[in-house]
Amino acid sequence: MLEKHLNQDTSHISSQVIRLNEIVQKFGSLLAASGMKINTRLRSTARKQIATMELSQLTALVNHFEKYVNLIEQAYNRKVNILDSKQLTWACLQYLKLKPCHDAFDKIEDDHVIEIYNNDHIQIFRNLKFFELCSYSVYEILIFDWPTLYYRDENILQEIFQQTQRALTEKLGTEFYSGIPPHILRERFSEEQRSFRIEMGMHSPLYNLDNSKQPEAVLLTLKATRI
Repeated sequence: MLEKHLNQDTSHISSQVIRLNEIVQKFGSLLAASGMKINTRLRSTARKQIATMELSQLTALVNHFEKYVNLIEQAYNRKVNILDSKQLTWACLQYLKLKPCHDAFDKIEDDHVIEIYNNDHIQIFRNLKFFELCSYSVYEILIFDWPTLYYRDENILQEIFQQTQRALTEKLGTEFYSGIPPHILRERFSEEQRSFRIEMGMHSPLYNLDNSKQPEAVLLTLKATRI
């Protein structure tokens, strides 16, 4: 009986890996059609990590990434310039049924990395600037957690988290990150091991279109300069 369950899990994991491959290639094709090339190779580091994952964990990862790629595809199909960060973010907010603060977009600059996290601290959106900057493959970005991928001073990381969390719970409105100096972010195990100078931008709560009482997500920005 145990062997039967193991065989079933192996079959389901294989189907999820196939699904993930298809979504990654779809994502790469969408970006290529817009003039942006990204790394879609499945390197041995990612392949080995996938082999250690539970079926539920892998399935959740694939579902999450599929939702993100669908957002980008919807924007692309509606003739949104997906390489324009403001256009893409605005379109995806509409698809996610989230409403920004009135001044949030005034503080977004063309070269900003933009991210959106929900109340469970799960990233539900990022603009494409991030993929342009990093040298990891899409698989590695998806499969490994942030501390495994990047080195950043732990004190700075905690301060960013705390200020971001307050934006979700205290209805602060749009505010710039305070007391966080420009700092270095390093790729730990990519082929190029790129380093970036990070300048934090702002954090701003996002509200459900049907309920404006409590933030449902937070939008944040930062500037990353390769060094």
